[in-house]
This record gives sequence, structure tokens and C-alpha cells, in this order.
Amino acid sequence: MRPIRVTGITGNSPPVPLDVYATGATTQVSLSGAGVLQQTIDNVFDLSLTINWVAPTAAAANGLYSIPAGIRAVRATGMAPADVLVVSQQGLQ
Repeated sequence: MRPIRVTGITGNSPPVPLDVYATGATTQVSLSGAGVLQQTIDNVFDLSLTINWVAPTAAAANGLYSIPAGIRAVRATGMAPADVLVVSQQGLQ
């Protein structure tokens, strides 16, 4: 899958849905700037739910977050227009 790049946002980014059928730890997320990354296992397309966003484990030394399988979406909060959120997934193998 092609990387998804979110930039030019003030405040919370829109949720970036992930491929929940991806095998292994195939999702890499990088966030540059002052934003804070959050993840959820809730269905972001179900408007009747109150989405429970939680912080992922800390970023690796290279600044990438490894998102485990089963996470349905990620977003960044507190973004400034210059911040960049990049989500990269391999998809099904």
C-alpha cells in the first residue's frame, strides 16, 4: 500500500484507517512536529460509538512507531500546519 501523508492540519488530524488484516507488525508511523500520536481498536466508521483513543508505545530510536496488528486507526492530536503524519502499511502478503 502507498504511504498516507497528512499535513497542513491544525488540531486533530482525521483518523487514518488501517488494514486490520495485515500480518505481523507491518504498520510504521512517523510523526514530525509537536503532534501526539493516538491509536484505537474501535471502528471509526461507526458513528454510534464514542471512540477510545490511546497513546501507542513509545517511538523507536529512529522516530518510527510500530503499530501492532488489530489496531483499526491512528490519528495525531495537537498538530500544527507544518507537522507531518506518515502511515505506511505493507497490506496483505
